[in-house]
Amino acid sequence: MTKCLFVVALLVTLSVGAAAQTPDTLVSIAVAGAQHPTQRGSFIPRLAPYFEGGPSVSVYLPSGQDVRTADGLTIIGFSLMGWAEGDATRVRLLALVPRSGAPDVDLRYRSEFLERRDFASYRIAAGETIRMEMRGLGLEPMVLMSRSFQEMFAEAAKLRDALAQLKRP
Repeated sequence: MTKCLFVVALLVTLSVGAAAQTPDTLVSIAVAGAQHPTQRGSFIPRLAPYFEGGPSVSVYLPSGQDVRTADGLTIIGFSLMGWAEGDATRVRLLALVPRSGAPDVDLRYRSEFLERRDFASYRIAAGETIRMEMRGLGLEPMVLMSRSFQEMFAEAAKLRDALAQLKRP
């Protein structure tokens, strides 16, 4: 049976010029539910690459799932971080595993007992969708989607107009 983790990461990009990525990019993480995705967090990518101390979003596996790295460590969840890279965003996916000597308890949301391990890296531009395979872990793939703020505002305006039509007698 496939273990359940399906994440949609929305990289929302506001571009100034056709080829310029700005710090106005928002990376949002959602876990897909039966009918609607559930937002799990978001961050604004930095302009320069970073590996520690920057904005990130963590998505934890449900308690009781036995998902392991190739060397046998339990994967508690994943952390995503990103930065501008030319006209796109670099998204780094890290597996969250127990630190050496961590207590034998539920470690979800206990970051002081977790370490990040490189898992994958993706470059995504506005308008793209990338399927992130979970490398044989038995988890559903994650999906990265990049959308511009302009596109989102246009969709919100359509929704507003449709709601206004419903209110008319």
